[in-house]
Amino acid sequence: MLRIPGFLMLVLAAMSVAQAGIVPTVADSTGVIAGVGDEDDPWLIDVDALLREGFAVIVTDTDTVALADASVDTIRVAAPRLRVSEVVRRVSEAMADAGRTIGEHAFTELARVDAWSDRHDPARVKREEYVDVARIHVDADGEQRRTRLLHSKRVFKSGELVDEEIDEKPTEEWQDEIVENAMAMPFDLLTANDYRYEILERTLIGEHLVFRIGFEPKSRFKPGLRGEVWIDYSDFVIRRMEGAMVGPMPVPLIMRGIPRFTFTLKKDQGRWVADAFHAVIELNGSLPRIPDELEIHVTLDQFEFGPPIVAEEVLR
Repeated sequence: MLRIPGFLMLVLAAMSVAQAGIVPTVADSTGVIAGVGDEDDPWLIDVDALLREGFAVIVTDTDTVALADASVDTIRVAAPRLRVSEVVRRVSEAMADAGRTIGEHAFTELARVDAWSDRHDPARVKREEYVDVARIHVDADGEQRRTRLLHSKRVFKSGELVDEEIDEKPTEEWQDEIVENAMAMPFDLLTANDYRYEILERTLIGEHLVFRIGFEPKSRFKPGLRGEVWIDYSDFVIRRMEGAMVGPMPVPLIMRGIPRFTFTLKKDQGRWVADAFHAVIELNGSLPRIPDELEIHVTLDQFEFGPPIVAEEVLR
């Protein structure tokens, strides 16, 4: 599985991230409601139905992508189609390979947390904004060295800034991969059997065949994730994941729910790496100093692969 760095991993571990879900639909990306699917693969397409709708159909023996000079209404239909179990297996293997081959690397992490109290009361609303910028070096064995470059805290009451603290002194910290190992994610080779998956749609985006796959936890009695992922057939790496947390909350005294999250990856210098994370965490606000809601934004950039670079070079 790809490494999910520092701050993001801590957030996800606190959420006890485990599993996720599906909302089945009827038509596929062509809009034609005349499939011949079965329980394992509901998106097998009836070629005659496509022809009646005016699509040009090219049948091949494997899933593939459109030719560069294909017209916009040309759809390449695979025969036979990949079953969802095969897609899950290929994604699991591709993500595991990406994690093994990334090696020693470093990146810059920008994290912002907005802690809201009385958000819907204009007279009492309070927002505390925490921003951290850090340069993180990850050894080949997963050990992390984190250099915090900037930390700031700003407090707003009724929309007005009432307090501000800024610390620009570099501070080094050490982290290991214990937090990462504690988190189960969909499509992980070791935990894929804990989820139900369904191919919701196959879509041609340019010359790329993209799978949209829904996932949900098999168990209703522990915290899990429900949502969707977008996977490019060309490499079977998750491009985007979004959803919500379902089931009992891991810390019910404090946490009420996680109604939405998004996680994206990108290709940098030929390697797949985490790109951005966003989540909204609803809290009970029943304890002193505990806000009602957290909104978290994390972006990762300035990737370097190989020996570490000096943290001061990032500030130039």
